[in-house]
Amino acid sequence: MKYISLFLTVFIFQGVSFAQSSFSAQLSLPENVVQGETCTFKLDIYKPENVIGYTVFTQQFPEGFYVKGIELNGAQFEYKDNELKITWLRIPANAKVTILYEVSPMFGITGIFNFTGELSYLIGSNQGVFKLKKYNLDVLKERKVVSDNQLNENDNTAGILTYSQNKDISCKRTQFFNDKKNEYIIELNVKKEIGGSCHIIEKIPKNFSFSEILSKEAEIIQYSDKVMFYWKSSPNSKDFVLKYKLTPAEGQSEKPLLIGKLSVLIGGRLIEIPIIQ
Repeated sequence: MKYISLFLTVFIFQGVSFAQSSFSAQLSLPENVVQGETCTFKLDIYKPENVIGYTVFTQQFPEGFYVKGIELNGAQFEYKDNELKITWLRIPANAKVTILYEVSPMFGITGIFNFTGELSYLIGSNQGVFKLKKYNLDVLKERKVVSDNQLNENDNTAGILTYSQNKDISCKRTQFFNDKKNEYIIELNVKKEIGGSCHIIEKIPKNFSFSEILSKEAEIIQYSDKVMFYWKSSPNSKDFVLKYKLTPAEGQSEKPLLIGKLSVLIGGRLIEIPIIQ
């Protein structure tokens, strides 16, 4: 009888110990994002301090979403076949572990999407699973345009401010044709006196292939017929030049017709500047 009592005591103690070591997680994301733009997802993992062990977070994405890790707190990052997988062989001992990753829906992807996830962890020989609740992300076709006279320093309304002309921000495109190599060299001259994260999107015509020449440390994302040059923070230079090459398909002789824009995020507002030529 004593043995049975001792066994039950140990079993209950182990169960309580494991319960006290349980993990939970919370996802933070914006209510909406514009198609082709980038937003940030934040995952907070809560656990007892000094508890470490093998931990995996998985999350499924719809077709047409790009995901990139920003701050991973020592984890391994993998995004393949629309599944995000973040793995720690030994998760940090902190009571709260935070990771950040960027999510970009490609152009043409709109609507309300549900995101959840699953956190699996191993403590000794015991395994636990925590399933996150559903979070909604509304991917917009476009955001409300706010005119110049609607803005002031005390106005916190979110929106996109479109400038046709601005002395502080501009982007000018120049094309050169190399007859010997049968290719077009495109230069984008950017003037950006105001700080802030930014990106450039160029729409590439059909029958032309894109190649990077000078990206000024930008991340380059290609999707459908568009190319995005993206910086997480403002480029070091106020004035800088980007270069890329367009190679026409065999038999193509017409000059490429290019359409693009420079977008700068300043004080929570997205300022869009059409690229002039």
